[in-house]
Amino acid sequence: MFIEEKEYNSEKVIYPVALKFAPFWKRMISFIIDSIILIIILSLMVFIVYRNELISIYKQESAILQLKLINQFIEKYSFQLSITNFVIPASYFILQWIDNGQTIGARIMKIVVISANSRKLNILEALIRYTVLSLCQVFLYIPLIFIINPLYKQRIHDFVVNSVVVEIPKIYKKVKNNLEEKSDNIEENFDEIE
Repeated sequence: MFIEEKEYNSEKVIYPVALKFAPFWKRMISFIIDSIILIIILSLMVFIVYRNELISIYKQESAILQLKLINQFIEKYSFQLSITNFVIPASYFILQWIDNGQTIGARIMKIVVISANSRKLNILEALIRYTVLSLCQVFLYIPLIFIINPLYKQRIHDFVVNSVVVEIPKIYKKVKNNLEEKSDNIEENFDEIE
């Protein structure tokens, strides 16, 4: 997945890059960024769908009446809100993990989720990883503090699906761009031959 290009006897040779596991603080900041994004998305969705009811609640002058109406609103729509609160975050994380291993927070922190054998997660691995991560939420994310497998710095959700979170090497973008240019040149050469 990650490679580096070097000169050897005046020829360019491609070598694998040693990956560094992402430190806890980078993972935590990435998760906080993703959580903020999800709060904004979910809040906008709830406001758009239930706009009239929410506006009528906040137009009430009495704070006690507002609290009663908010409580009734939550009771009335608890099933829909619960489903939304699971499906939207699950989609957010799972789709990005299977696409390129990075959520928006991970891109900002320059980290990526991959399987322990350096490939992208498949849909089942991503789903299981997210489910375990969600179950940790019930315990206030305390299980995520502990490293289950010190060799790979895996938390419980990583250990279950054998994934790791690594830092993206600085050389990666440069090499990736060079490889894309070379593949474009090869395609052009084949087109000229035909």
